[in-house]
Amino acid sequence: MKNRRMTEGPEAEEISISQETVDALSRADTMEEFLDIARREGIDWDALPDEWLSAIAEGDVTAFCPGGPAGKTVESGGSPRVLHAFLNPGMEEIMKIGFDHEKYTRLQSEHILERISHFGGKLYLELGGKLFDDYHASRVLPGFLPDSKVRMFLKLREQVEIIVVINANDIEKSKVRGDLGITYDLDVLRLIDAFRSIGLYVGSVVMTRYANQPAADHFAERLVSQGVPVYHHYPIAGYPTNVDLIVSDEGLGRNEYVKTTRPLVLVTAPGPGSGKMATCLSQVYQDN
Repeated sequence: MKNRRMTEGPEAEEISISQETVDALSRADTMEEFLDIARREGIDWDALPDEWLSAIAEGDVTAFCPGGPAGKTVESGGSPRVLHAFLNPGMEEIMKIGFDHEKYTRLQSEHILERISHFGGKLYLELGGKLFDDYHASRVLPGFLPDSKVRMFLKLREQVEIIVVINANDIEKSKVRGDLGITYDLDVLRLIDAFRSIGLYVGSVVMTRYANQPAADHFAERLVSQGVPVYHHYPIAGYPTNVDLIVSDEGLGRNEYVKTTRPLVLVTAPGPGSGKMATCLSQVYQDN
């Protein structure tokens, strides 16, 4: 694999790095390991920009791992910037403008406000993925911050209300988030605290597929004791294909209507399969 060195001038020297070396560099767990592999390959560090050399001298791996936590080692399977630079001439400059956070915030905010107006002053917006700690997105999309989505909604905080959704069966089974190692019900509490700590309003929690599960009832009591309203949505036979039943008073119409007070309602959850989309559909059906 031929890769151009980051040297000055149009005649930058090319070096050859094997795919095995590329893979080893990308899996390096520490700065020392990363540098040892690079030295064995014969990479000339004097060709690097001064800020990179300074970072190496200080052992600052954050210069090489976009989105990585400060002072920590390069994550296994990460994408160090030095490696990108050698694989792709000029990649460091591209990475600086790979994602424009300010532009993202401005355009998304404008479009959301337009949609609110289009739908008569109320918009239900399903939010999937990680809101506070999306390190994968920040690693593969330079310029994207781990909390870019939340930062964007902070611009609209006076118009935002959040509904946190959880599947009652997940409470009953004590389903665990693989990345955090906590159960879904505890993650609901974590999300509520996290949103409130940055000034976002959490209006309520919706329990979907509710069928009198004892653990769900116990959790609902805990939420209510903390001042969080709880609403119940029920299983619908044949969902999502039995459209005639779904869009009827015996389907979505049977759910408890979630009272909201703000024009932009964000519907989020601890993980997939919680019922975010179904909650949005239920609200739209009962609103109309």
